[in-house]
Amino acid sequence: MLSQPYDPRWYARIYDRLGAAYLELPFTQGTIQEVAFLVDELSLAPGKRILDAGCGAGRHAIELAALGCSVTGIDLSARLLEIGLEMARSRQALVNFVHTDVRDLSYEQMFDVALSLCEGAFGILESDAENRRVLERLHAALKPGGLLALNALNRSYLATRPETYPGHDTTSGWTEHEEGLRYEGGRTATVLIKDRAFAADEMATLLAEVGFETVAIYGASTGDFGRHALDSSRMEMLAVARRT
Repeated sequence: MLSQPYDPRWYARIYDRLGAAYLELPFTQGTIQEVAFLVDELSLAPGKRILDAGCGAGRHAIELAALGCSVTGIDLSARLLEIGLEMARSRQALVNFVHTDVRDLSYEQMFDVALSLCEGAFGILESDAENRRVLERLHAALKPGGLLALNALNRSYLATRPETYPGHDTTSGWTEHEEGLRYEGGRTATVLIKDRAFAADEMATLLAEVGFETVAIYGASTGDFGRHALDSSRMEMLAVARRT
């Protein structure tokens, strides 16, 4: 039984409070491997224009900028962007950090590649319609033929673990769970998180409706991006798609 009331905009409230503690969370520990795979899979090279939507503290954006890519990182959390700017300066990596909601972007055909990794901008919003708005804005921001790499939760992983994920609705794909967090400064809190898991065919259909052609949908885990089969052993999927 979940004990916390659900705040539909939980994602907009916790990350400023997490601050530097965000970089201690387990899912942030695989950056180097994840970037290495993306460079290979998306043929990233110096000069490529990359949009990192929901970039957090810019951990992927900074690594890509250090490789010579031109990177714009978008996030709702001013505190995480502040941390990202400090990290980028320490690496002498130039990242254009922008404090805004991805759904409000007005970029048109500017980028070669768009990223939404580790549910940074997609899957955590209030409804399927709001998650779709993210895809629509990323589609608009890409040049024709541009590539999208997108993480989402894998429905089959959650559905086969009902004891671990009792809040997962196998009909809708939505999942609720409580998570204990330690904020910057040491305060702790329990937050009710609601996010969306997808099956491969469901993701491919959604991408097609927005105007993408699916290139591949892989199974993914933190620090283990690769050309893995999407099965119930992987908590996430990594979808790669092309703006048609």
